[in-house]
Amino acid sequence: MQNIEEYYKKYGPMVYHRCLEVLKNEDEATDAMQDVFAKLMTIAEKIRHPSTYLYRTATHVCLNLIRKQKNHLSMDVDSVVYNIASSEDLEKNLLLKDKLHSLFQGEKKTTRVIAFMRYIDKMSLRDIADEMDMSISGIKKRLRNIKDKYQKMELEYEEN
Repeated sequence: MQNIEEYYKKYGPMVYHRCLEVLKNEDEATDAMQDVFAKLMTIAEKIRHPSTYLYRTATHVCLNLIRKQKNHLSMDVDSVVYNIASSEDLEKNLLLKDKLHSLFQGEKKTTRVIAFMRYIDKMSLRDIADEMDMSISGIKKRLRNIKDKYQKMELEYEEN
């Protein structure tokens, strides 16, 4: 099944849903999905597990897009207003965002992806290890470090 069109028909919905899940925007998800399949075109013959490659690439493409948007501060007024208006508890959301930023600051970029896969996607350690091409013990270590860092942050927060 090395035909890109066949990959697109079979895995397109999975890639689109992954992009939509991460980006929360249909147009951006469609664009990201196209980027994923564009990347696939260059290495399609070398892939042994296309679903794994496509899922991981979709995650990376979307996270890179989010990072790029944050770096350019290109969020338009309408989306800012929408986010504020749709937020049930703006102060809580801002606090959580700040905690997440602090939690992942100084960590490898892949650590955020690992945490996303484990806690948001509810993936098994084995599946994450396969996706990230790492050992299960390496995945456990990254998650344990994040948990320890979070507990330390919570203790410092309670003291203040």
